[in-house]
Amino acid sequence: MAESEHVALIEQGVAAWNQWREDKPGIRPDLRGADLRQADLAGVNLRQADLPATILAQADLRGADLRRAHLCGTNFSKANLQDANLHGADLGGANLGGADLARADLSATDLRSALLYEADLQHANLSDADLRSALLHCVRNLEIDQLAAVRTLYLTELAELMELVETTCPKLLQAPG
Repeated sequence: MAESEHVALIEQGVAAWNQWREDKPGIRPDLRGADLRQADLAGVNLRQADLPATILAQADLRGADLRRAHLCGTNFSKANLQDANLHGADLGGANLGGADLARADLSATDLRSALLYEADLQHANLSDADLRSALLHCVRNLEIDQLAAVRTLYLTELAELMELVETTCPKLLQAPG
């Protein structure tokens, strides 16, 4: 369960939250399971925050700092994550269905078993991302050079992308070792 003080702070808005983060750099925010759907969190500092099973569906997280955040099972359905920094975040089992991840930094992220159905990945940085067992059906604006930069696609549901991956970077489909 989320820390009620942290939920109350983030509900005050991004400016108040970011000031609190600046004033209390040693505190790791705990928003586990909080319902923040449709929240305006553009530019929010959630670096290293605990947000597993949080509801951020349709939230505006443009330019948010989510580096090394714990986001397992978080619902980002149809959220706007344009230009967000998710470097090193744990997004295992997260729902990113229909999310806008244009220009987002997803480098070194754990996206194992994540749902990326209909997500927009235009110019997203997927370098060294672990997409093992992820669902990539109907993703938009994903280029083969982005896929070629990931750590693994082992057991990933690639649908219409499978043939392209098999011919251009088949090693990514093998079990990591």
